[in-house]
Amino acid sequence: NGAFRIEAHSSLRAYHYSNPHKAFRRLTGMSRRSVAKIRTLVRNGYALMALVMAVFIGISRTVSREMGPVAGWAVFGVLAGGLGIRFGLTWLEQQKFAKQVNLAITALDERRYRECLKTIDEAIARARKWKFTPDDTVAMAFVIRAGALWKTGDKQGALEASARAFTCMCGVESADVQLMIFDQLGTLLLETGYAQKAIPILEAAVGLGHRAGAQPLQTASRLERAAMACHRVG
Repeated sequence: NGAFRIEAHSSLRAYHYSNPHKAFRRLTGMSRRSVAKIRTLVRNGYALMALVMAVFIGISRTVSREMGPVAGWAVFGVLAGGLGIRFGLTWLEQQKFAKQVNLAITALDERRYRECLKTIDEAIARARKWKFTPDDTVAMAFVIRAGALWKTGDKQGALEASARAFTCMCGVESADVQLMIFDQLGTLLLETGYAQKAIPILEAAVGLGHRAGAQPLQTASRLERAAMACHRVG
């Protein structure tokens, strides 16, 4: 249990206190808007690829001036070919990853929890191998794993997986996925005895749900869980 606290809850602290975007702003003195623009550019695969290609063109021109145009084109072909292969393989792996996540969702809905865990663990292993950046699909993979672990009785494992989904929030764009993460993590913290830690998560879920136009019953359920957490803390 002590080991879990170090691993899972350090993930929560990492998001709040070690946010890389905040650290980047402190180191460079750049405004929040400038950092947001750079972040958007980096996350845009086409823009990033264009920048890399511009660098390759510059390198090939330098080689052309020193060793001739044939050498320059050869260098450009090698660099661009390698980049193209890498992008192509990564795209294929992302498609396979998304398919595995969808299969795991189906298995979870049909209460085939062991099958769901096997599929989602394979998907997460693929994401780690290819170093996928956090996004909606990566976050959902951990949400699904947490749900399956909870149904099989592994509450601590479920909480750890949910905390990992929370660390993906910096790359999550869908409000629905954000709500799933907040709802699940807040509920798991509450049910596993961490009511005090659950309060800010549940309150955030209430606020986000209100802005997203949640149904009254959903809002009432979130308020009830937040009130329960406050009552347990006293």
